[in-house]
Amino acid sequence: MNVEQLIKNIYIRLKTDIDEYREHFRRMNDRDGTNDIGFNKIYQQLLKNNMNNNFITFLLYLDGISLSKSSKLKMWLLSGSIIELRPQLRNRRYNMVLFSLWFSYTEPDAQIWLINCIIINHHHRIDIKLLSITGDSPALRNILNFIGHGGYFCCNFCYTRGEHTGNKRQYFYEKKPVLRHSSTYEKESVEAEKTKGNIHGHKGTSILKDILDTKLPQGIIIDYQHVSLLRHTKTLLYQVYKQFSPSQRQLFDIKLKQQCFPHFFNRRMKTCKDLSFMKAVELRNVLIYGLLPLSYEFINHEQLAHMSLFICAIRLYHSQPPMFGQTTATIANQLFKQYYKDHRKFYHLIQNYVLHLHAHYGDQYVNYGSLSNIGCFSQEDLIGHISSNTYGTRYYGDQIVHYYNINFSLHNRVPHTKYDIHSKPIDLNPGFIIYNYTIIIAHHNRICSCLNIPKCISIYRRCIIRRSYSQCNTIYEQMTSDDVEDENDEEEQINELEEDILSTDDNNYSQTQTRSPLTQKRKRSSLTIADDDEESDNGLSVPQQNLSTKQSRYMFLAHVLYQTIDQMQHTVLHGLEKKLKAFSKKVDRLVPALGDYSLDSYREKDEIFNGKDLLTIRGRDIYDSGRQILRELFTPQELNECILPPGRKHLSRPPLDVDRFNIFHEAVRIKYRLSALHYDSCFSKLIKPRMSDFLIDERKRQAKALLRQSTATEPTPQAL
Repeated sequence: MNVEQLIKNIYIRLKTDIDEYREHFRRMNDRDGTNDIGFNKIYQQLLKNNMNNNFITFLLYLDGISLSKSSKLKMWLLSGSIIELRPQLRNRRYNMVLFSLWFSYTEPDAQIWLINCIIINHHHRIDIKLLSITGDSPALRNILNFIGHGGYFCCNFCYTRGEHTGNKRQYFYEKKPVLRHSSTYEKESVEAEKTKGNIHGHKGTSILKDILDTKLPQGIIIDYQHVSLLRHTKTLLYQVYKQFSPSQRQLFDIKLKQQCFPHFFNRRMKTCKDLSFMKAVELRNVLIYGLLPLSYEFINHEQLAHMSLFICAIRLYHSQPPMFGQTTATIANQLFKQYYKDHRKFYHLIQNYVLHLHAHYGDQYVNYGSLSNIGCFSQEDLIGHISSNTYGTRYYGDQIVHYYNINFSLHNRVPHTKYDIHSKPIDLNPGFIIYNYTIIIAHHNRICSCLNIPKCISIYRRCIIRRSYSQCNTIYEQMTSDDVEDENDEEEQINELEEDILSTDDNNYSQTQTRSPLTQKRKRSSLTIADDDEESDNGLSVPQQNLSTKQSRYMFLAHVLYQTIDQMQHTVLHGLEKKLKAFSKKVDRLVPALGDYSLDSYREKDEIFNGKDLLTIRGRDIYDSGRQILRELFTPQELNECILPPGRKHLSRPPLDVDRFNIFHEAVRIKYRLSALHYDSCFSKLIKPRMSDFLIDERKRQAKALLRQSTATEPTPQAL
């Protein structure tokens, strides 16, 4: 895998976009409001130091992924994304460069193969700038030659030592932590290299010391995908979810699952019972959009207010454009400081390293901009895509490099022609230029010698959608596909075609007697002219007099065009007939014949019981009205002791009176305009279960009423 060639190909393909976006950086023209890396402090300093240089800048990313479930084989990938590309282009898989791949059962040696300056072509010389490095904590520990996140002084940005509490390393809130500066950072790393010891977390010098164009630790970017989403947000959700009762957990999961999002949200929220399987994108949606509004009824208000400090801070750091302008970082930092300060009041033993890293988001926001531009989502997608190109159990490295080279070559094509997309017929577009379509011009030059090309072939100009021609141009290409390369053979086919069309009876237009092999081919491809050429649907007839070669050719093409239109019309009508038949069957099934259809349910009538019209009883819906009607038809004792008819011999409770229950049926059916034919199914599926629940609830209510009466009548101890 030639890294130099990869960078060269990407730069040549995207040179226009790179130069255009770099010019926006130079002018500080953030017209889209992205608050991208190039519009902020670190890149602008690099730009000032290289004003007259033509360069591209890479953001390095390091991570590893397991390749096999049966072994510990891993692939470590060092990739880079071009900052001078817009985020939409920067995050595409084959716009990122693979600098180094390492396949091993152990952690890799920290070595990078890179050329500081490469030749793009004879006219352009471009320098490579490596702005910064990002990744998860284990990967950064390896490449920075720093202590891991479980040790003392593991923060790359300050001298916070950490405390060992409850078998965990805790990093409690400090009002003013002592920050690491670039000069002391380098001195301590050199001292650790000499002594082979641990100097405030340094284990030696980093290989990035002489490679990055930004001094450490300013050249380190905290990956908020791992720190904020996959670690702290997941821990926070687990702690909150654990406080809920089982019923609250179930209700909260239902709310998460049923929450609607706009169509451009690629992933919906998963339930917290599947917290271990949540992706970073899903956790981001839960944190930013779903957690506060869906959990406010389950969480203590003080804890909810404390949690909202963290969510609002992340939203401010994530906002595009900055929500409060230049004061966005200050406001977000103050919100998180208050959250960090009160964290021990609500949570125990989770004041870990990832929580501490959030305290440095304010400086990172000033240096690199919004979190939405520096996340590792695209690099994670790249490493997952690359690692999936393996088969078998051996030679993983060779397979991955081989298939990556193939895929990169397929995606690295430079478009030479820009095609316009038309949403209407070309004939109606005055800006259409026929000379831009070489396939039409080439065919015209083979069969015709006229000079007025647009008029000659205007009947075949139809539509161009997504770089492909429509039906007529497809016909046009198929008609030319059987033409031989030699002009003599083409003339013979044209003569045969003329004989085909003109071989009609002298007195009337009878059927053609012969067909050439070319015509038989076109018949097989559904492009033949109808056998009866006397008269078409549009009144077009073949003239009897002798025609010239050009006229006969035009006549043939016109017939093909009209026949194609007829075929399309027939197809559309056939489809409509099928849909109408299916619709008619559904109507016949749903609506019975008029002779059997009863209109009695739609006529106004009265249902009088004990002098009261049951149809005048009001209810919220059909179920509430049914309960009210049952209370009118039956006494409380009957509702308490009976069940819905019909009764069963093996049941101890008797059924309600059948005659009065029939009155209930008629009252409900007439009140809500239900057909007599469909009422039985409506009652059994919808109304009956609700009425059964009503009788059960009625027994419970009467039992509670009796209990209250009995307790009320008992004498109190004072009375005794």
